[in-house]
Amino acid sequence: MYFRDAETPSKQQRLYFTLRGCLLIISGTILVAAPLWMVKEIVQFLGLVILIDGLAILIHLSAEAKHLRKISIAKAVIELCVGGLLLLRDSLGLDLLLAVVGLLLIFRGILELISFAEAYVRVDHQRLMFASALISLLLGMLVLLGIPQDLRYLVAIIGLYLLIEGVLQLAGIAMHRRSSANAAPPTKSDPSITFLHIDPHKYKKLLVMTPHPDDLEGFTGGLVYRATQAQVEVVSVIFAGGDRGVWDQRYEQVPEDEYIHLRLAESEQAAKLLGVEKITYMGYLDRAVVCDEATIARALAQIEQHQPDVIVSFEFYHDLTPYPHPDHLATGQIVRHAVARYQNRQALDYFVTSTLLPNRFINVSKVRAIKLKALACHTTQAGLNAIIFPLLEKFFCRLWGIFVGAEYSEGYRQIDIRSLVQKVAKEQQQ
Repeated sequence: MYFRDAETPSKQQRLYFTLRGCLLIISGTILVAAPLWMVKEIVQFLGLVILIDGLAILIHLSAEAKHLRKISIAKAVIELCVGGLLLLRDSLGLDLLLAVVGLLLIFRGILELISFAEAYVRVDHQRLMFASALISLLLGMLVLLGIPQDLRYLVAIIGLYLLIEGVLQLAGIAMHRRSSANAAPPTKSDPSITFLHIDPHKYKKLLVMTPHPDDLEGFTGGLVYRATQAQVEVVSVIFAGGDRGVWDQRYEQVPEDEYIHLRLAESEQAAKLLGVEKITYMGYLDRAVVCDEATIARALAQIEQHQPDVIVSFEFYHDLTPYPHPDHLATGQIVRHAVARYQNRQALDYFVTSTLLPNRFINVSKVRAIKLKALACHTTQAGLNAIIFPLLEKFFCRLWGIFVGAEYSEGYRQIDIRSLVQKVAKEQQQ
């Protein structure tokens, strides 16, 4: 399943993946079908399988992409340690066995998620990698929580995991053979299902309302650039100046006003790359963006001034965002209330980003390089963005790409404005 280097693996790679898949399937089948062995035999058999798998990963290490070798080494080392422990110990108590197996599965799941974000593979293999990660994490948590109270159920769970891993491994081989045997179909500009796709060509003006100077680039940069390429006018409204976003010692002594000016200048530079025509700073400080009547009125004034036919802002529900920054949530609520009051809302589409439940996607595979280049204009935030955006941008763009058949995709939640108006009205009556 780990085709990281090229679209078509060598014969040696195919042989490795085939043998590894067969080993896992045979081992998993044995454990599922015969979970009544004596404890000692079960432990030794499991240890042998894990040990062989760890050695196989190390043998194949030279074929891995350089930036993923550390991940593969970590997988191999933990498997060698656990496999050796299970083989050398005459017997293990059930509690220790549960802990070892559960931690191994969870650790492998985390590594698979990292590989999912970092590996250069096609969308079909991304799906296999993500499925493997979820299965590993789910079974690992079940084991650690002590769900399998009986050793037979524990063995069955381990066997099921190995069996599924083997099937996924061979499925990856089958995908490569099928893709190499068939001629490549014509590439579509957007391989997504029609009702899931955001079509920027249907709009004339896009208003992006974000909390901080680098949020447009990091969260919506792909959509914005595709919109400007479709001759859509894009206007940016930034609520807070980013004065607390000091991640470099060089800026610690810079006065607040100068630092905000510097950060807005970075936004101007990024805007030139993305084609954003205008930036408006609302004048708030970090952590001082509050959803009150005055701020809602100012946001509504921006909407009325620009008369957009589509608005993009942040998720306003705390439980639906992976990054519940108070300024992000406040901005989302402010825009939510402003849209509900906007008189021309019947001609408006409203999307929120940074959401865990997207229902609209846009393929950004071909424009992601421009998006990242624009994000890199925010040099004051280089330290923070190196930590946050590998998760919030790269991982989720990979994940949403699974749904639309793209290498990278941005996900948005389209808001039903009629329902929004009703909900806001009920909230005000309470």
